[in-house]
Amino acid sequence: MRHNISLASREAAMNMELFVQHVIFGVPTRKPINKVLKLLCKLDCEDADTCTILFKIFTKPWKLKFRNISLMAMLMYDLQCYQPAFS
Repeated sequence: MRHNISLASREAAMNMELFVQHVIFGVPTRKPINKVLKLLCKLDCEDADTCTILFKIFTKPWKLKFRNISLMAMLMYDLQCYQPAFS
């Protein structure tokens, strides 16, 4: 039973990581940056797994396309207004 709970939580964390990667790496080229910001603000930043995922993605800018680096910087700046962990 305990193994199933841990497996389910790992799968949920993996799904969250895939979602955040999709939002950060794929959406800014197709949607306005405000919509991406709204999606990221809806995430629960009190959750340790979510904070770890966001930290991991925002500290690896070399995975972005060159034209999206400025969008990543704008997202980080805007997120610090909503989430104090980004300041």
